Amino acid sequence: MATDYNFAGASVRARNPFAVLGLSIVTLGIYQWYWWYQINREMRDASQRRIDVSPGMSLLAVTLGALVLVPPLVSTHRTARRAQQMGSLAGRDELLNMWAYWLLILFTGIGGYIYLQWELNKIWTTISRAGAAPASLAAPIEQAPAEPQGPFL
Repeated sequence: MATDYNFAGASVRARNPFAVLGLSIVTLGIYQWYWWYQINREMRDASQRRIDVSPGMSLLAVTLGALVLVPPLVSTHRTARRAQQMGSLAGRDELLNMWAYWLLILFTGIGGYIYLQWELNKIWTTISRAGAAPASLAAPIEQAPAEPQGPFL
């Protein structure tokens, strides 16, 4: 049902997209919140923090943020963008199609999330077939030069 991978110390899971749907329905949406946190954490960890995300804030946006309406939309969009970034880092040519994603979200609700998990599974499989992290993930993270400190800056 699910396959676990480890990339440079990061643990990720390729889940059955339809299991995400089924478990979300059975648990009245609670599993969807858990899944949302996990996929954001997995993308952050697998990218060795090259993808800037706070899984807790993403979860907060889709739960309590729903009271305001805008935060879930922003979190939904940004998570899809992160999946695209993760695909690029993994060296994939075909990335998540944002138009298809949003059409599925708007017309089917959870259908977009099934598509998102499907694409993440492709990314995890691509990385695992490489035998190691792709060069873009294996390269050391370059540190930004320190800002000069002084009384006038």
